[in-house]
Amino acid sequence: MRSILVHAIAGILYGVLAIHFWRTRLRPATRADVQLSTWERGVILAPLALHAWLLYDGIFMQSELRFGFSQALSVMLWLAVLIYWIENWSVRLDSMLATILASAAVCVVLPAIFTGFSGRPHA
Repeated sequence: MRSILVHAIAGILYGVLAIHFWRTRLRPATRADVQLSTWERGVILAPLALHAWLLYDGIFMQSELRFGFSQALSVMLWLAVLIYWIENWSVRLDSMLATILASAAVCVVLPAIFTGFSGRPHA
């Protein structure tokens, strides 16, 4: 149960950030031509770090290696957010941020629902 709750918290954090960036960057009436501020960069790191810990705990810290489509999607979206966060230091990519964060909000919860396949112990 704790795992589902932590996954939900990470999903909510990603979702709130996606709504924030959609409202401040993508709507034509409120479009701001500014780069990410320092606090926005820092806030993106919170769900990103939580997501990384959830992936590590869910895949490697069990008695056997567990991997499936939900873990694969979650890893891909974690990498997408990480690459976006790094790349946005030099290139402005605001139009992609809300979409990536919304997708990450969905995919971070999937490993809690679909636990994946367990590999052989000591393989």
